[in-house]
Amino acid sequence: MKHRTVTCGTCGATRDVIDGSELRAWRTKAGLSLREMGKRMNLSASFLCDAELNRRNPTEQVVRAYRVAAKEMR
Repeated sequence: MKHRTVTCGTCGATRDVIDGSELRAWRTKAGLSLREMGKRMNLSASFLCDAELNRRNPTEQVVRAYRVAAKEMR
């Protein structure tokens, strides 16, 4: 799994987050559109798009939900 390190602009703390390309790969492998994935996860397609493009940092709950939704489609 690909990760990247992000730094908090306020306090300077760093943490590793999953790279958005991993999320996109799981979703496309499952054959789901952003809209379909969003409905399954109760999140907006625009939020998921931003996470996949590394404009937002997904929480562990979002990453787990991607995995579950992708596995259900196999």
